[in-house]
Amino acid sequence: MTNLPVGSEAWNNGSRYSPEWQARLKYMLAAVPDEVLVQRARAMRGGVYDCTVSERFSARDYNMVRKLVFDDGISWVIRLRCPVQKRPHGLN
Repeated sequence: MTNLPVGSEAWNNGSRYSPEWQARLKYMLAAVPDEVLVQRARAMRGGVYDCTVSERFSARDYNMVRKLVFDDGISWVIRLRCPVQKRPHGLN
C-alpha cells in the first residue's frame, strides 16, 4: 500500500492550477511577505518565540493557507484571504 501525504505534507504550492491562477498566487505571496507573518505571529505569542514560515502552501478559490513553526515546536496553520478577482467589464 502506498502512503499518501496528509495534512500540510500534501500542500502543492498551487502547481495544479492554470498559469493565470498561479500568477494570482504569486501576487498573493508577494503581497504578504513572510517577515510580516513572522512579526505578527511573534507578537501574538508575546514576542518570546521566533518562527519560520514554510515554503509550502495550499490554496483554493478564496483562501491560501501557510504553516508557521515556532522554535518551541508549536505549529500554526494560518489562513489568508485571497484578493477578490476582478471580473471583466460587463459581467455580473
